[in-house]
Amino acid sequence: MDLAETLEIKKYLIENELQIYPTQDIPEDFPNIVWEGNDWKEFLKIAIFEKASIVFVREEIFKDAHIKSNIIPTTDSDERIVEFNNKIRAFEKHIGKLAIFTMYWIKNDVIYSFTQSSKWAEDFLSISVMLETTEDREILGM
Repeated sequence: MDLAETLEIKKYLIENELQIYPTQDIPEDFPNIVWEGNDWKEFLKIAIFEKASIVFVREEIFKDAHIKSNIIPTTDSDERIVEFNNKIRAFEKHIGKLAIFTMYWIKNDVIYSFTQSSKWAEDFLSISVMLETTEDREILGM
């Protein structure tokens, strides 16, 4: 997903008299039904049919902090960690870009949500999550 597409989505929301509520939160106290697929227009057609009046929009921008929080301190002789850090640093070109776009509406205390991620953001997440398993931490000498 890119900025142009999110602008198209916002235009569609306004044209269909849905209010946009920018947020960084997604309530965790409600059941969440996640839209399967990439067709945001069909998702919003259902919101209109269900008479939703507000669509909450969350845009997660990729930041330098995402890079820094994944860099592992090392010496130059630690080849595996240097290689990992280089993979993480390769994403610096995406700083300031939209990584994840989520929109949702609520009806009868149920959240109906749609999320799309940039391909590069998915790649970054798969690399950074690698460190969460003990086995991978051992491989990198941690």
